[in-house]
Amino acid sequence: MASSIHDLARHLNISIGTVSRALNGRADVNADTRQRVLDAAAKLNYSPNQSGRSLRRGATHSIAFMLQPHPGDQQYGEPFFIPFLTGLQAKLAESGLDLIVVMGAPGDYQQERLRRVVETRRADAVVLAYTRREDERIDYLTRVGFPFATLGRSRSGGKTYPSLDLDFEKAGADAVDRLVARGHRRIAAIRPSLNLNFGYLFLAGYRKALR
Repeated sequence: MASSIHDLARHLNISIGTVSRALNGRADVNADTRQRVLDAAAKLNYSPNQSGRSLRRGATHSIAFMLQPHPGDQQYGEPFFIPFLTGLQAKLAESGLDLIVVMGAPGDYQQERLRRVVETRRADAVVLAYTRREDERIDYLTRVGFPFATLGRSRSGGKTYPSLDLDFEKAGADAVDRLVARGHRRIAAIRPSLNLNFGYLFLAGYRKALR
């Protein structure tokens, strides 16, 4: 098995540069040599170093989704996120992009994981979920100029960025309206912890409907 491009070049007795150009389909390599390289690569189970190729090309063709589960044994949004990730991967594939999921530890705010993705260029962009009212991840990505989109809104970032959100304010108002229609007058609301932005939006709709 060829563990590196050096092994493949040594096996074929040609230069590393020629092997590299043949594998990348460069026009300056004749057809016979290219076929020799491809045949040898298949025979020796050679696989190119994708991280190295990504560095040379300046792109990974991957998008990172930062997923953070709830603490404890409650699985964070699993019924929602599995179909969401399936749809996201299908759409990215139309543009030749891969989806990688970066899973945070329960209760971990992921800032260091996010920094590693950005600083090592493991992906070309990131998608954030679980957005907070004030979200340091969004501030960080905006500051360093790294492409991102969010599932959920936030007051952070200082400028417009791509986001997708449900209308949680309307959900809060609709919930109150349904209970009022059933004769209830003393209606409590419990919002999620950790300063999650959708909780504030839900409470805004809840309070508006109560008034």
